[in-house]
Amino acid sequence: MEHLKENERRNVDAEFYKTHIHLKKVFTVNHFIQMGIPRSTIYAFCTRIYKNNSVQRKPGSGRPARKLPERKGQPLVCAAHGKPDVSLRTLCWKFKIDKKYVSNILKQNNVKRSTRKSAPKYSEKQKLEQR
Repeated sequence: MEHLKENERRNVDAEFYKTHIHLKKVFTVNHFIQMGIPRSTIYAFCTRIYKNNSVQRKPGSGRPARKLPERKGQPLVCAAHGKPDVSLRTLCWKFKIDKKYVSNILKQNNVKRSTRKSAPKYSEKQKLEQR
């Protein structure tokens, strides 16, 4: 059942419920719980079928994408360029976008991320030789 696409799975679920509608709703719920589908999802699904609503997702439903406007892309790049002490998490919190999206924007603008490394401790003799 996991290999089916979402729309195909919804159709299969609807057909199962319609063929076993003469049994109680609990039969259908228990069947789908064994497949690992949450109980509230199953009950909502059965209610949609009972009211003759469509079982397919509406276009545009779901979590909206948080995109960064073009004018805010450059300040993000400037905030990260050449500053190894600024983390991606700090940038995503500051600009209120996802960490992966911050990483993608920096990659598109060819900003190389670097990490700050501690310098080795030199002896007095080594310090004089460096000068």
